[in-house]
Amino acid sequence: MAATKQKRGNTKERNFTFHHDQETLFEDIEIFAPLSKKQELYLQDETNDIILWGGAASSGKSHLSLLKLMIDCLEQKGYNSLLLRESLVQIKAPGSIWEEGCRMFDNVGASSNQVNNAWRFPNGSFVKCHYLKNNQNDYQGSQIHSALIDEAAQIPNIEDIWYITSRLRGKGSKRKQLRMTCNPDRNSPLCDWLIKGKYLLDSGLPDPAMDSVSTFLIQLQGEFQFFKSREEIEELYGKAAAKGAYSFVYYAANVYDNPAVVKDQPEYIWKLENLKRLEKERLLYGNWFASNSAAGYFKREDVKEIEASDVPLGEVVPEIRTRR
Repeated sequence: MAATKQKRGNTKERNFTFHHDQETLFEDIEIFAPLSKKQELYLQDETNDIILWGGAASSGKSHLSLLKLMIDCLEQKGYNSLLLRESLVQIKAPGSIWEEGCRMFDNVGASSNQVNNAWRFPNGSFVKCHYLKNNQNDYQGSQIHSALIDEAAQIPNIEDIWYITSRLRGKGSKRKQLRMTCNPDRNSPLCDWLIKGKYLLDSGLPDPAMDSVSTFLIQLQGEFQFFKSREEIEELYGKAAAKGAYSFVYYAANVYDNPAVVKDQPEYIWKLENLKRLEKERLLYGNWFASNSAAGYFKREDVKEIEASDVPLGEVVPEIRTRR
């Protein structure tokens, strides 16, 4: 024993000093990781069923969502997922989410199929890219573990989005999730969701008090409703409705939650900060109500139509003349 101690005592202390400074190391080795607390919350969210991320430009929406897909595909053998946008042209345009996904997934040995618009990982996990626009039949019979809808505010029919939740029935230990990224759009049905869920202030800006707060979403007779808890749903509609509700969360992120852009592209931040007022409100601050189309006109879909028999008698009813 003494001899062993003597030997150890004579051992030269190892030098763990890196031979490359940190900046050089990052140039040589590509590191995929969240860069802010909010990005980390989104990436590690394993408790919610429907997750909406974004609400402003350059918050790292596509990159983080692809990273989450990659992690899930690597951690669970045979993991199946959908990556969706309004059109395939958007998915595979130059500099698109397809190109970023190919570059990222290639690091872990995933192969891409340009014909089938899909990635296959070495452990059998699979990500299929497709469009989402009045094509629910394309997904009949699908059993997936997760879905990512990129720029989901561009999807005009909320029922297309809702139908995808019914395909989340793949087997495995990981939570079945629908993740969506977006930029603000007053005409998007997702805006109505955020209003009903009380995620927005009266100005249209995200409510800081509701940022990253979970609510519960159900559809009753075609109407979407939000509640603070399952218990609240159970009191009104029973246990089955409460159990079937989806937990929903909105992460209201913007470019300031993405340090990579703040550090590497300060000129881009400057451009966002010097946009015209409405575009600045929408793309920099994430204002869902900012819209040029609101000037001087209202939209027919903003008006609820009623039967003539529902018009109150004996009262002065205002008349509005619309242009066709």
